[in-house]
Amino acid sequence: MNQTPLKYILMTIVFLLSYTQGFAETTRPTPPSSLLVVTADFPPFSFANEKKEHQGLAYDIVKAVLEKSGQPYAIKRLPWKRALETAKKTPYTLLFPCARSKTRAPYFFWIGEISKRSISFFKLKDRKDIKINNLKDLFSYNVAAVRGYKATDHYLDDGGQVIQAATDEQVIKMLQSGRADLILNEDLVVAWTLKQFTPQKASQKLAFADLEKAFQYEEGSSRYFVLNIKTPKEIADRLQEAYRELSANGEIEKIVSRYK
Repeated sequence: MNQTPLKYILMTIVFLLSYTQGFAETTRPTPPSSLLVVTADFPPFSFANEKKEHQGLAYDIVKAVLEKSGQPYAIKRLPWKRALETAKKTPYTLLFPCARSKTRAPYFFWIGEISKRSISFFKLKDRKDIKINNLKDLFSYNVAAVRGYKATDHYLDDGGQVIQAATDEQVIKMLQSGRADLILNEDLVVAWTLKQFTPQKASQKLAFADLEKAFQYEEGSSRYFVLNIKTPKEIADRLQEAYRELSANGEIEKIVSRYK
């Protein structure tokens, strides 16, 4: 039997397989060189200033880490639920700020902590008549909080009644006017809101020192910046190393102190 045709057939098959493999390698999509960074409006962690520039405690920390690591990025502001879903589904996407939960944990590399969460009920310091020893004591007072906040929903689930407002500033006004006896919010958010709040009369200006914590509601959890779990681990490692270095040299604490 003449084996020459068979030899050429085999050589042709090998050539075609090699060519197809090489073509597939050259046309395979190239991973993005930069990260998509998504966030939502949540002062003082993330917001746009008067010049429409990105600003905030969380933004400043994330920006410092990305620049320290040399990682290119583009930032986009989205509604919170959309930002979370985008980060969960899309590789090479970083999200901030994000509280950790069992349902969220598997979707991300948890790169670094932004701040501790401390949720409290506050009263005016001169309201000596307000005394809170337990959760049920709160039910006797008018409580104001922002509609849709996790802490607001939690208190409603606990059986409390809430005068709900659209913004943190409106909640402060309710406390000041006497419409609310107590306000419920994150400690850092209350301090920031009071710092930014400018009433019509200077005499109406409140400072954080004019308030007193009446009851500690939640504490112990933290806010983080996170990276989609399907992003190459070496990127996560590089970001975590940059975060550790900035924490060790005090840069993270300097950023946090600007928002207290």
